Amino acid sequence: MKNDSQFGSLLGEALRRSGQKKRLFAQALGISPSALSRLLHSAGGAPDCALCLRVARMSGISPFTVLHAADQGEVADLLRTLFADPPPPDGLGALTPEEQRLVRGVRALSPAGRRAVRAIVEALTTAEAVPPH
Repeated sequence: MKNDSQFGSLLGEALRRSGQKKRLFAQALGISPSALSRLLHSAGGAPDCALCLRVARMSGISPFTVLHAADQGEVADLLRTLFADPPPPDGLGALTPEEQRLVRGVRALSPAGRRAVRAIVEALTTAEAVPPH
């Protein structure tokens, strides 16, 4: 699983950049230390998008890089399309019809509305996750 190892390597880099112990780093990500260990060793399955974005925020690594490493490239491309300034003319062909409607809806918002959507996305991706039992 190439992307699992890419994400594990990237997560290891994020841990090193943080200077934190694994337990504190896992806590800050909203996951258990054992889940962090599994992800670091490419045995934890695919991380979800919210975890990828929290890793990006904590490490300073581009969220697009983190999402692509976690095999979430479609999400990265959708986020890039949603929040591009200025938005691309109409490179929506590769998106699903639902994604196209979402992009068009966000583009139709006022600048204040786009900032509000961005703030909601950021809040959802930084909210503390409940550690697995």
